[in-house]
Amino acid sequence: MSAVRRKAIGVLLLAGLVLFCLPAASGAVPAWQSAPVIPSLSNGDQARLKDRVAAGERTGLRSGVFAKVGDSNTEFSPDLYGLACRKPTGLSAALRGTLATYSRVRLPNARALPGCRPWTSFSRRSSAAQAGVHSTWPLTPVKDLPDESYWAKPPGCPLKGTPLSCEIDATMPRYAMVMLGTNDIGMDIAFGIQPGSRIVSRLGGVVRALLARKVVPVLSTIPPIIRPDGTRQGEVTAGVARSNAGIFELARKWHLPMINLWRALKEPSMIDLGLAGDGLHLSVAGAGGEMVGVQPGASTFADSVDFTAAGLRYGANRRNLIWLKTLARLDRVTG
Repeated sequence: MSAVRRKAIGVLLLAGLVLFCLPAASGAVPAWQSAPVIPSLSNGDQARLKDRVAAGERTGLRSGVFAKVGDSNTEFSPDLYGLACRKPTGLSAALRGTLATYSRVRLPNARALPGCRPWTSFSRRSSAAQAGVHSTWPLTPVKDLPDESYWAKPPGCPLKGTPLSCEIDATMPRYAMVMLGTNDIGMDIAFGIQPGSRIVSRLGGVVRALLARKVVPVLSTIPPIIRPDGTRQGEVTAGVARSNAGIFELARKWHLPMINLWRALKEPSMIDLGLAGDGLHLSVAGAGGEMVGVQPGASTFADSVDFTAAGLRYGANRRNLIWLKTLARLDRVTG
């Protein structure tokens, strides 16, 4: 690890420690930092969840199906796909039941990753998850998206719709796993906007669109970001914190489940905050710290579902297990 990277990680860890240690009365400890990693729902929110799921079923949404809405940390091959096409290591019996539930429904998968079948919610390459996109991309009319580049049209989607509506129509999911906002930070800096300050209005549109279709959004805080060259690290770190505060605000306002991935990656057991060498993407066991993109390595799918203590020191492995635990908890509520 380079000296610059070690220093950046030290700055991030110290920032988190300081915020946790300051007296609550000062208002300096953000509520989102202490939110649980696995969503915890009050009795009232459990009742709302049941009502929302029941309303979705009346419109044809399906149990055992979820949609992915996000950027590269959702589209790339270490993220969830291995749960469909490889046998996890170290998975509890209870979670094997959850895995089986979400492995029964087969889905179309026009741009499937090679070597990963069957096609389920875990292995479908979502029309609403694409590398490089910002938080408003899922709601951009397909006709207005370019034919190439990061923000390109997702293939097979009607021009009159959006990437999000395309994904819902194709899968008819009960839940949508939503993690967006990382790319907004760089865009904000480029346009002179306070990083992360507009996440509520931007991501709020995605939340409203999902709820309008009776899909239950499950929000997630975004991971830390490490600038490999150390430039503007403080500004970027503040942008992550601002974004996560906004995501927490949206979850509280709409009474939605929220995964606190940021908190999970801050655990002392994590290697380099669960990030690959580029400081942006979730790391995966077996890759030696290298970023693994859309195209998997020879063992990526199997490595990503290594849930032993050693495997869970990597970001993608940790997030994959967190998502299974979240599905299990939600399904215990809804029956």
